[in-house]
Amino acid sequence: MASDPTDNDLLESSSSSSVIPPTTLKVILIQFNDVKWDQFWDGSQWQPYTYKHKKAAFDSMLASLGIYYVRNGDGAEVFGSFKDYFWENSRHTYSPTVTILNSTDANGYPVWVNLPNNKSTYNMYNIISAADNAASNPPYNLDISTDTYVKLCYIYAGHYYDPINVFADKVKVYKMVVPERWRPCDRTKIVDERVDDRRTHIGWFCHEFGHLMGADHSHPSVTRWDLMRSGHKNGTEEANRPASMNPWFLFKSSWADTIQLNNDLPDADLVYNTSPTLPSTYYVRKTPIAMNNSLLKIRSLLILRISLCHLLWSFLPKAEGFLSGAFVVKV
Repeated sequence: MASDPTDNDLLESSSSSSVIPPTTLKVILIQFNDVKWDQFWDGSQWQPYTYKHKKAAFDSMLASLGIYYVRNGDGAEVFGSFKDYFWENSRHTYSPTVTILNSTDANGYPVWVNLPNNKSTYNMYNIISAADNAASNPPYNLDISTDTYVKLCYIYAGHYYDPINVFADKVKVYKMVVPERWRPCDRTKIVDERVDDRRTHIGWFCHEFGHLMGADHSHPSVTRWDLMRSGHKNGTEEANRPASMNPWFLFKSSWADTIQLNNDLPDADLVYNTSPTLPSTYYVRKTPIAMNNSLLKIRSLLILRISLCHLLWSFLPKAEGFLSGAFVVKV
């Protein structure tokens, strides 16, 4: 990462000032009176879901390392797990422990925690307290404690439901809430369940976990180039291939180094190691060039140019960039 140190305060204002990577993420699966892990009530009868998810499917998506390239259950295209995402962004230095606390039945399916009411009675203001109460008491007696280094994720049964939403409470309780299912490329205010709804992809988990680490939403101009704006939705299906963490986030997590580039410097080479063994050289050019706002591609540069009033993110092809006030990172 290359930086102009005079703009540190402006860059930092795009997020909170402190980032602490947790050591542990606990996961608890919760279901409702009318929406279960395997079926839902449509008003007249129970409808079974086409895709039912064993505990191994959640383990593979969230807790595995280096093996999540074929998704069991619904066969959706995937490119790595939640744990893979942070392992790669940290340049192979960070690997949080992810543990699903629910027990498992004789067929390998998790035993979901039952909430007493219908899904429609819950929202983002009462879902955590209701889940805490149900999970921590008999018959489940799960450990819902959290602290600076131990976070908790509740996965609620069924499709995304707008009143509950997807969110993280990083200030009070260090907990995040994500739906079990997400209709491909569908972020409308849909509240109905469908039998063919599939499992939510990792981008949403990575984004909310970023909040629990201490990052806020970055400037709206970032759009799809940053995990903490809208980049968590990237992929061949929504959120199956999230964008990288932004340079500020990487730096504050101690996963990127800074190199000072003076404004009077000629065109400069920048060597950025994307892995411990594969260095790659890109070029920082003094003369600005035309921006290309095409979709994010592998082996390209992600440029953050700092202006006087806001942060502007731009995607540019390989070997192109800015010198003055630029942050450069290969993704």
